[in-house]
Amino acid sequence: MSKAQLTEASLDRLVRACPDLEVLRWEHVIDAEYARSWLDLDALRTSLETLKHSLQELSFSVILWTSTAIDCGEQGPWGIRGTLASLRGFSQLKRITISLPVLLGWRTDNSARLADVLPASIECVTVTNEMFFWWHSRWDDVKWEADDPSAPRWHTLEAKITEYLEARPSSLRQLKVEVWTAGETSRAEELRDRLTSVGAATSVHVTVELRS
Repeated sequence: MSKAQLTEASLDRLVRACPDLEVLRWEHVIDAEYARSWLDLDALRTSLETLKHSLQELSFSVILWTSTAIDCGEQGPWGIRGTLASLRGFSQLKRITISLPVLLGWRTDNSARLADVLPASIECVTVTNEMFFWWHSRWDDVKWEADDPSAPRWHTLEAKITEYLEARPSSLRQLKVEVWTAGETSRAEELRDRLTSVGAATSVHVTVELRS
């Protein structure tokens, strides 16, 4: 589903009508000019549980359309709430394409370990970064406020992925990370080199796609 604007209830009806679905690819669009509610990821996860014994591939992205300044980290009728994790019970899931804010939550504090939320069956992981420009997004470690802690760009993302690779997931073969450099090319190249090095040490083929 490309550029779809489904409600949580609509997705629930869809997956319950396809109880043996093996592949789900969904690009969800939030039109901030007209949005009247948050996307409830907890509700989506509950619906997806219907597919935990059949789903082999999941691709899910959240795209924000807006011509105004949108603060998705504060109160307002748009953005995401909750998390899509845990997917540990999805015993057939082999491929997943998803962003960390969707999988682990909007805030980075006390977020779960990837090894604790992804199933042992996972072979290929793609970490997307479509929310990099969302106001107050924390996963890129942008210093939004004067009192925000200083950290290298993408420090949290790097730490989460490194931790996952070093846990040596039994089935993992490939991991891809998409990064929008946003003027931080040198740091992005450092991130790429570090993650590919960890991947080599753990026998996982890691690629980092730098976008500008």
